[in-house]
Amino acid sequence: MSRRLGPLTVGLLLCAACMRCPGDDTAKLSPSAPAATSAALPPQRPADAQSAPPTAPSSLAPTPAAPSAPPATPADPYGADLDPDNDLVVAPPSAIPECHEELTRAGVTFRPGALPLEKNAAGTFTCGAHDAVVVQKWPSGTSLSPPALLTCRMALALVRLEPVMQELAEKELGTTVRKIHHMGTYSCRKMVRFDFVSEHSYGNAIDIGSFTLADGRKVSVATHFGPLDAEPADARSRFLRQLGNAAFDRNLVSVSLGPYWDALHRDHFHFDMAHYRVDGSRR
Repeated sequence: MSRRLGPLTVGLLLCAACMRCPGDDTAKLSPSAPAATSAALPPQRPADAQSAPPTAPSSLAPTPAAPSAPPATPADPYGADLDPDNDLVVAPPSAIPECHEELTRAGVTFRPGALPLEKNAAGTFTCGAHDAVVVQKWPSGTSLSPPALLTCRMALALVRLEPVMQELAEKELGTTVRKIHHMGTYSCRKMVRFDFVSEHSYGNAIDIGSFTLADGRKVSVATHFGPLDAEPADARSRFLRQLGNAAFDRNLVSVSLGPYWDALHRDHFHFDMAHYRVDGSRR
């Protein structure tokens, strides 16, 4: 789930605008349950000794150990950024060591890309990425049309999203996706209404407009998402809505936007790997 952010963050963290259609992208930040915390409690005396008179400590008595906190779940190195302390960091994502090797092991068809890093006079990153790739096909053979220039981190996120997409396609449509048609990735710019760098400036976002299925059918966000104020009318609508939800709910991407977000996203999904989190995949 997305985090509840402070007033300053709410004012600044506004998700990346549609690459094709300039306009306003005012972030709808949905609250999440508070993070669980744990603290070691002071050791307690045994119940049968609590009323006994104090005695001199024995040099042989073992020192009671404080209860240990349960081990923290390690952060997913390839998933959504769940760190609440870096939401205002304006920078491309850190490079993942051996990311190209990870893509190769996963069976992705790609080649190295180039997105030179740029900074403004204040020293803020404005464009580029530490590590970029051009992705052509996913492990299942599903192709990206056209090949997509992305951060390696975004490419790994989509590798993990792809089997979820195929699972939903088989469940709802009785077949698999053979081609993903995207509307853009890299675009060096800030957000339209706000002085904040778009994740597209880092190649850290992708806008997906439609899909071609193995049986030749097309599924288009613009055509098949369905009326926003009604339940999905058919299998294609169910597939699209579940895909947008799953991308966010399973922490596969940091930001998931679609037609529910605003009119600018009426014809595509926007997925990115920003430091902050925004869920625009549902009412």
